[in-house]
Amino acid sequence: MTDTIIHFNEIPEKFDSVLVVQQYNGQLVYVHNRKRKWELTGGKTEPGETIEETAIRESFEESGAHVNNVKILGFYQLPSGHVTVITSADVVSFDDIPATSETIDRQLGDVHFPKEKLSFQDDVYTEVFKHLGLLS
Repeated sequence: MTDTIIHFNEIPEKFDSVLVVQQYNGQLVYVHNRKRKWELTGGKTEPGETIEETAIRESFEESGAHVNNVKILGFYQLPSGHVTVITSADVVSFDDIPATSETIDRQLGDVHFPKEKLSFQDDVYTEVFKHLGLLS
């Protein structure tokens, strides 16, 4: 279990970033961050952006994915106060990952992606996958 408390089915008043659980043909989309390891897509919001706009932009910037059906699942707050909204989205199609991206590769996988290959070793992903019904 994670030490981070996830508030499912709630939308925060303010948010700093968005995590996007992208699904394509029944599989999850993972990206390899240039400075870290493998992770789900997401990133910081830009001034004036909505949650959905951030999810759509970050999906493309990090994985080259065109997404739709963005759903807000909830949020979590780090001890620093940083608030991340958790979303899911369906991938319609892929382009190449933009050359300016902080990611260098994308891979389709499932909820059992090897934990040792992930950037973050907390259980946030596990809790989100359980919430989505992808894990029991």
